[in-house]
Amino acid sequence: MTVDIVIALIVLLFAAMIVAAIVRVIISRRRVRRFADLRAAGRYSEAAEVARSMISKLAFRDDFDWDDLQHEQFRASLFSWHLSLAYVLFEAGDYAESARHAAEAVDGRTRLLGALHPDTITARHFQTRVDSML
Repeated sequence: MTVDIVIALIVLLFAAMIVAAIVRVIISRRRVRRFADLRAAGRYSEAAEVARSMISKLAFRDDFDWDDLQHEQFRASLFSWHLSLAYVLFEAGDYAESARHAAEAVDGRTRLLGALHPDTITARHFQTRVDSML
């Protein structure tokens, strides 16, 4: 009987973990949509706040183990949000802050994906564009 209870608790724990992961995905997708809608409407300061919020949630630590694949998705999302924030700050005319976030994206994507990955090259190209405005 005790073994059955332990097994039931383990199953419930895994079910709770799956539900929590699904909820995180749904919330994240809503924020992505909100960010895109605000940016498309030219409401750059509000879009920037959404991006900053996502960065603060994803950057729960700054000592990522770059060889640990468990955190790869979080790191990729973090650097995508840095680049998204850089875009809206650029559109709002805040070139210095945009350059800082573009540099974060380039550095992170270079370390995560490699210097020749298309996402890294895209970020580097944008960084060059921002730097030319400084």
